[in-house]
Amino acid sequence: MVLELATELWVVKERLYALEAAAQGLGLPLRQAVEAWQPDAADQALLAEQRAGLLSNLFRTLGRDHRPVETSPLETDPTD
Repeated sequence: MVLELATELWVVKERLYALEAAAQGLGLPLRQAVEAWQPDAADQALLAEQRAGLLSNLFRTLGRDHRPVETSPLETDPTD
């Protein structure tokens, strides 16, 4: 699984490099624009949803169910 993820990460990094280099060749400072970009609330929500979907798929592959943790594992349940 780690090798699969590393391979996928490399593909994304290589394509991002190519995209930034091609944009620079066209006079578009894409790399600088990406580094300066600040997500708004809608972007943050969309990215969080996509991240949760990715984690869900990974844990499903491992045969586990993934549910977001809403409280710290160190906190105790007051009903205990």
